Amino acid sequence: MAWSIPKLIQDGFIHGNDGTILKKQFINISPTMPTLHSAAAFFWACFDDAGTIKSLFKLTANSNDYIAKFADFVVCNSANELEPAAFSFLPEWLPVGPLLASSKLGNQGGNFWAKDSDCLPWLDQQPARSVIYVAFGSFTAFNQTQFQELALGLELTNKPFLWVARPGITFKETAEGDYPQGYKERIDQYLNESFICDVWKIGLRFEKDESGIIRQVGPLLASSKLGNQGGNFWARDSNCLSWLDQQPARSV
Repeated sequence: MAWSIPKLIQDGFIHGNDGTILKKQFINISPTMPTLHSAAAFFWACFDDAGTIKSLFKLTANSNDYIAKFADFVVCNSANELEPAAFSFLPEWLPVGPLLASSKLGNQGGNFWAKDSDCLPWLDQQPARSVIYVAFGSFTAFNQTQFQELALGLELTNKPFLWVARPGITFKETAEGDYPQGYKERIDQYLNESFICDVWKIGLRFEKDESGIIRQVGPLLASSKLGNQGGNFWARDSNCLSWLDQQPARSV
C-alpha cells in the first residue's frame, strides 16, 4: 500500500502533506490484492499523535521516492509462494528468502527488548493448540479503557493465554498500573487483518463498538463456524506447506 502513495494522494484517499485519511472506504489497488479498508490500510495512521502520523508518513514517502529514483530492483526477505499477489503487483521487488539473520542457534541481535523465556516451561505443560497467543507488534498502543477491556476479555474466555504486553503498550513506560485490580493474581495460572482473515485464513475478524472495544470474544471463540474459518490454515494452504517441505531443516 505504501508504494501506491502518489496514486492514493491523486485519488483523494490521503492528504499529501501529513498522510491523514480523507476517505474512509474500501480500497483495491490491484485485482490480485485483497480489498482493504482505508482506516486499517495505512500503518502510519494507527497512532493517536498527529506528529507521529506525519513523521512516519513523510519518512515512508521520502524513502519510496529515493528508492524509485536510484534503484532498479529491491531485494526483500520473503518468498513468492507466501505473497504471490504482492510480487505480481511489484515486479521490481525480488524475493530472496526467507533468510535467517544467522545460521547458528543462540542469541541474535535486532530485538527492541530483552528476550524473556520464563513462559516456556509453562507452555510445555499445556495441551497442544490450547493456548491463546496475543501480541500486537512493536507499535500498537492502547488507551487504558481498551487495555483493561482486552485484559478482562482474555480472562472471561476461561482459557490459558500468553499475552505479550510490552513496555509502551498503554503510552506509558510500563503497563503495570493499567491492569484491572487483582487481575494478575486471578489469571496467574494462564500465563498485520485482510491477509490474516481473508487470504491466509489463520485468524478471525472481530467487530468493535463505537468506543473501539471488541466484546463477546467468548462466544466467537466457541463458534465452530468461525473456528473453521480462522483455523484452517493447515488444510487450505497446501502450496505453502509443500514449499516448506522442500526447504532445508531449520532454514525457515
